[in-house]
Amino acid sequence: MQSSLIEIKESVLMWGQCFRVLGLTAGLTMLLLLPALLCLCTPSWTVDLPPSVKALVGSCVVIPCSFDFPPPDKEVSQFTGIWTDSTSHVIYHPETRKSLVQYQNRTDLLGDLRHKDCSLKIDPVQTGDKGPYRFRIEIAQYTSYSFREKTVSITTSIEPEPVKFSVKGEVLEAESVSAQCSVSHSCPLYPPLVTWTHSGHVQLQHQQTGGATWTTTSTVRFQLRRTDHHKPLRCTVTHKGGQQHSAGTVLEVKCRNVRCICIAESNPPCEVHLLQSDRVLSQTRTETSGLITVLTLETEMGLFTSVSCFANNSVGHMDLLLSLPLHHIYIYIGVGVGASGLILMILIIVLARKCCQKSRDSEPYSQKLNEDHVRTPQYTVPLRKISAAVHPPVDCSNDHTYGNDEMFDPDDDTVYANI
Repeated sequence: MQSSLIEIKESVLMWGQCFRVLGLTAGLTMLLLLPALLCLCTPSWTVDLPPSVKALVGSCVVIPCSFDFPPPDKEVSQFTGIWTDSTSHVIYHPETRKSLVQYQNRTDLLGDLRHKDCSLKIDPVQTGDKGPYRFRIEIAQYTSYSFREKTVSITTSIEPEPVKFSVKGEVLEAESVSAQCSVSHSCPLYPPLVTWTHSGHVQLQHQQTGGATWTTTSTVRFQLRRTDHHKPLRCTVTHKGGQQHSAGTVLEVKCRNVRCICIAESNPPCEVHLLQSDRVLSQTRTETSGLITVLTLETEMGLFTSVSCFANNSVGHMDLLLSLPLHHIYIYIGVGVGASGLILMILIIVLARKCCQKSRDSEPYSQKLNEDHVRTPQYTVPLRKISAAVHPPVDCSNDHTYGNDEMFDPDDDTVYANI
């Protein structure tokens, strides 16, 4: 019993010594790591600026810069920021006379040193402004420090950055179109001026896109008109200093209109109408050339699902009904002259001819009238051929009615093989 108590006492003493050794070791470790931890938490002499920037000669350049320093024992409020070149010549000093002559009145400190902002502006940029440049801070009643480990160089150019232009390639008449121009630059104090060849609602945006680069974006929105077809849409960017650059395209406007054309040949000449549900469509244009009457209708798709071409004279009448597919945007109903090379969408031909007075089997009436010889109308010739097709929209500037103003030979079947 007594020996057991002795063993327990020795164990307790042994564990106590172990804990004392571990505590001493932990304390020593903390003392050794404390300076390192203090270094991590305490600011040091650091500067943050891009290694290089691009600048347009004649414009300005802003070099972003920020710095930090170890906290002084007492509050400081007087700072002097200085920029020098690689040979320690001063390019900026709050006292202008202390700067190199070639930099005087061209350099300025934009940042607030009390907020640790040391950003520099050079305006206007010259071809000799290459650097490298470094920053130096002088803090009254504390110390001074030159950040030699970090410098910034300038790459100058006499040509502006290219303009990025974008717009929807093919647009419809009366649609709202949006075009955009953007350009990179290094002069946020005087961003580029963007102008457009087309009027509209313009939105302008300026943003820093990284380092010493800013982007100006101009967006114009307008409603397309038929007269805009094949007209240039361009933006012109004017930088500080007068340098200009432009970009753009030629507008391709597609019409919303359906074009229906009815052609009738008869003697005497007939009246031609386009009807929808027995209602005469009024937005038509009629042209007469000899015995041929041409009726043209242009209207927006969606106003009707079918059209009827109706021709009548003192001899008789004919009509033709054609349904229009609803799932297509543009449909053209037309007649062409010639074999190929003309894009025709839908063909309606109404032919009525007068023949001899005597009998139905007599010779058809000649195309060329003899002014001294008049024949009495007897019957009409039936419709020769109808062809229909659905095609994409065509250019709004194409107002030609596919050559229908020309006279054609009604006995020549080749003129109807248009599709």
